[in-house]
Amino acid sequence: MLRKQYLFILVSLIMLVTFLSGCIGGQFGSPSATKGDTVIKGRVVMPENNCYTGACDNPAITEGEPLPNANVILVGSSGKNLYTTTDCKGEYSISGAEDSCYILYANIQDTEMWVKKGIYPVEQDKINDAGEANYYTTAQVIIYEVAKQLFGDAVTCDIIGDLIPTEALLDAVKEALVDCRDAQQDGDVRKLATLVAKSIFGSPSGGGGGGGTTIIVGPTPTINPSPTPTTLYKITGTVYMRNEEGQMVPYDNSKGPIGLRLVKKVDSSKIEDIFTQDNGTFEFSPVPAGEYVIEVISVPEGFDITVLPKSKAATKAKATSDTVIEVVIVNADSPGNNFLLEPVKPETYKIQGRVLDKETDKGVNGVVVSLYKKDGTTLLKSVSTGPNGGFSFTRKAGKYVIKVDTYDTSVYTGGVDPEQRLVEVVNSDVAGQVFYLLKNPVYSIQGQVVVKGTTTGINGAKVTLYNTNWDTLANDTSEGNGQYRFENLVAGTYYLKVNQYPEAYKAVEPEVRTVNIVSDNITGQKFELVPQDAKTYFVD
Repeated sequence: MLRKQYLFILVSLIMLVTFLSGCIGGQFGSPSATKGDTVIKGRVVMPENNCYTGACDNPAITEGEPLPNANVILVGSSGKNLYTTTDCKGEYSISGAEDSCYILYANIQDTEMWVKKGIYPVEQDKINDAGEANYYTTAQVIIYEVAKQLFGDAVTCDIIGDLIPTEALLDAVKEALVDCRDAQQDGDVRKLATLVAKSIFGSPSGGGGGGGTTIIVGPTPTINPSPTPTTLYKITGTVYMRNEEGQMVPYDNSKGPIGLRLVKKVDSSKIEDIFTQDNGTFEFSPVPAGEYVIEVISVPEGFDITVLPKSKAATKAKATSDTVIEVVIVNADSPGNNFLLEPVKPETYKIQGRVLDKETDKGVNGVVVSLYKKDGTTLLKSVSTGPNGGFSFTRKAGKYVIKVDTYDTSVYTGGVDPEQRLVEVVNSDVAGQVFYLLKNPVYSIQGQVVVKGTTTGINGAKVTLYNTNWDTLANDTSEGNGQYRFENLVAGTYYLKVNQYPEAYKAVEPEVRTVNIVSDNITGQKFELVPQDAKTYFVD
């Protein structure tokens, strides 16, 4: 009886231990996948850099440092994507995988740095440890993506893990990630990846694999190149700028490189982003025949860029806007896709006004109006008024002086009002700059040439009007009653003199008359002529 009790207790203990171990293993041990649930886990690693913070130590990492709080996208071969994030150790775990092959893309939020990895095979209903995604696996995926672009569906996801990058490609990818850049957009990375892709799958253009470079791949992917190789082309061009003499010369990147993007015309999907070289040139390659658009995505601050015209035969190109070139490749490279870089022209505004006759308030045509710098002496530009007296200047923001420089002074003797105008241009056109031309009041001088001692007028005597410098201003000849007249005279001092008279007379009195015009017409300016026979014609 006692033996049976011991046996019962022993069996019960064994069952209890078995039960507890099952609970512990199922709930508190390593994660396990349930029926119908496929899990992919792994870790994302970056070369040591200063691109982010917040990483925790992770002894499982062989080289580099974990990528914390990264967005992780698993792109399935069927097109279904899975999304998750890494923890501070760079680790991730996601369930719901249905495809046998995935490509992992991980990046820090709001950056363009991407770490990539091909994951194959993914076993269903199991936990699949994908291991590390690092710069090596990133180089593998870039080779795959380049080959996919060149050969299309002949390249599949399951061969990514078999691709072996060259040391040069690995160094270029690592350098880009250390510099916090997207390795996929690095021109050297793309060229080196293209060499590897061609060495594996054959050169689409029929040539060798990158100029004799031997690439070892193991195991060799069981991929057959397309029966009809695709011919690839180059799209090239140059960015120019003007030198001090105004001649166009290649841009030397002295203000920073120009960013350019090639997209497909049909759907605007991006093919490649590149930058100009130090001689201003750029190249998109390799590119199959098709329709593309070259877009300018970045220029140095303070500069504008425009398309330079071009004409092609087999390869056509046209500017579809000021900064976009449409390229159609038929059966040849497309060179000469050129741009012109120029300093931004400052925004300009109009300075407008009129020159008016003060009396009539009508515009005066043909008046020369000049624009000066704010010092009032440095001439910038001169224009002539139109039929309505209007004038206009186009200038950038600043302070300027406007003056009326040339007008008909014989008509407008009173000058200009105002003499000048100070104008400040801020951020809009300036109008209403009016100048008035003044006509001073005009007067007349009139008188008579008579026989001395009588009121008899003498016909044919020439009377001359002088200014105070004895410059001749006008002449008038007396008529039958001896009258003479001078008109349109402004206020001032004048001299009158009879210079010629009939032969029957021998002298004139007075010899000179001084006339002062103040504010009224002058009359009664009499000259007397002395006859040759004073006894007959003159009584003293």
